[in-house]
Amino acid sequence: MSEPTPNFGGRKPTAPLSPAELAEETPAGLGAVPTLKAALDRLEKTEQREPEEVEHRSRRQTRPDLVEHRARVEKQLEPIEIGDVLIDGRLTQKVVVHKKLVVVFQDLVYKDKVFNAQFIEHSGLLGRAAVLQDSMCVLAVGIKSINGMDLPPMLDDRGKRQYELLEARVDFVSERLSNTFIDLVWNNFSWFLERCVEVSVDDLKNG
Repeated sequence: MSEPTPNFGGRKPTAPLSPAELAEETPAGLGAVPTLKAALDRLEKTEQREPEEVEHRSRRQTRPDLVEHRARVEKQLEPIEIGDVLIDGRLTQKVVVHKKLVVVFQDLVYKDKVFNAQFIEHSGLLGRAAVLQDSMCVLAVGIKSINGMDLPPMLDDRGKRQYELLEARVDFVSERLSNTFIDLVWNNFSWFLERCVEVSVDDLKNG
């Protein structure tokens, strides 16, 4: 059975973020993986009445097909350049998630995590809805572009974060990817964050 093809809509690419917009940010690749795992853990705790789905989530990154998928994806990757931090304030990497889905990931910074939490509180969402939205916020910030289309900017003209801008990024992702592809992108994003940690640790070891 052939894999589904994602719907990317007819939206034109937006202007890419300039280095100046992110220059004051401090990269937090080492802190991003715990954030991702915490979001997934919180989601699983809200699903105790749905054991089959929880079991599926706990197994999803160790299934043989995903192990093979990760090996195939990482074989094609260009190395993460630690120097990107000096230019954009973030580590980035282009990943061919699917033959028709190419995503550029970026790591999160501390202010992303704080603002995401403020956004969830501002939204008034509770329980499972809040956890799902939190997970989507993390993913929407961690994606720089999909198939060459840059996501809406995270900062306004004054360099400030706005709830409307974050919501636009979440909508951009959720309107273009089915749940199946969102799960696949999540897996690839988590692997990207692991690679960020590895390259950061290696850089520290090498002085």
